[in-house]
Amino acid sequence: MGRSKGFSLLGFITIVPPTLTKAMNRLYANAEMQTGRPQTVAHLVIEQTSSYFILFGIPEIDVRADVVQFEPEVRPPPPPRPPPNPAPPPQS
Repeated sequence: MGRSKGFSLLGFITIVPPTLTKAMNRLYANAEMQTGRPQTVAHLVIEQTSSYFILFGIPEIDVRADVVQFEPEVRPPPPPRPPPNPAPPPQS
């Protein structure tokens, strides 16, 4: 899960906004995703909420997702081929 929090004065004057970029970077870091690996996110959910108090508000962006890693298909080796049948000896 990735989360980004901000701060707003009186609930509507944004001082520090929450950013989706920061939330996504934290999601990738928590999921230990690395560049070049066969991974992706699935079922991405982005929630934007705010908590309001008397003189300030805390806006939040939460990002959740499932991480899918692609594995190559492993096939068992084919069974060994039987040796070819020798030609029968010629009959005289």
